[in-house]
Formats: sequence, structure tokens, C-alpha cells
Amino acid sequence: MTADCTPEDPSSDSLRPVAENALGLTTLKAERVQLALREFPAWSLTHDGRCLVNRTRFPDPGLAFSFTAFAFTAGRLREHFPELRLVGAELEIVVWTPEAGGVTEQDLAYVRALGLSAEKAS
Repeated sequence: MTADCTPEDPSSDSLRPVAENALGLTTLKAERVQLALREFPAWSLTHDGRCLVNRTRFPDPGLAFSFTAFAFTAGRLREHFPELRLVGAELEIVVWTPEAGGVTEQDLAYVRALGLSAEKAS
């Protein structure tokens, strides 16, 4: 599935993005994000629909630290900074666009860049 704002069913308003804010950022509706998350089973949408979350337990803390550095660098290159919480071998990544007040296409692109779609988070 591509990460565009065009609904698969043109008559389905629930898949259309929410209106742009003053900065020109478009927050995606929860239904649209859930559809996109089929591509990323290791990620979930928070109950309020404003953030994407991934919790991963790595085999050892060194790998977790290395992936945290990678996740930070991927965000820095996109000027898009996730919340990263590293405790031992467990990493939690929270992604959203605060200026938009929720999940945007930029967030989905970041998730895609991380490549955490292969396995379900623990």
C-alpha cells in the first residue's frame, strides 16, 4: 500500500485526511493511519489516535543502543524527531508531528524508513 492520502474507496470520507493546519501540515484520520499500519505490524496507534508507537526488546542492550542511534539519525536526516526511550534492551519509539497535533504522512515515511515492519513488537 502506498502512503498517500487518496482513499481506496473514493466515497469513504473516513480515509480522507483531516484539514491542514496553519502550518500547512495535514493530520491523518485514525482510520487512514490504521490502514497504513497493516504494512507495519510492529507499530500501533495510541488510544487517542495521535501517535504511532513501537516497543521492541532486542537480544542485548548493545543492539538496542545501536538501533536507537540509527532511529535518531534517521529522524535527524528528515528533520523529524521521534521520542526515543531506551531502558536496557527495550526501546520504545513514539512518532507524531506535534505541530500538526497528530500523525502525518511524514510520520508514516519515518516508520517506513526504520524498517520495523518485519516482526510484531513484544
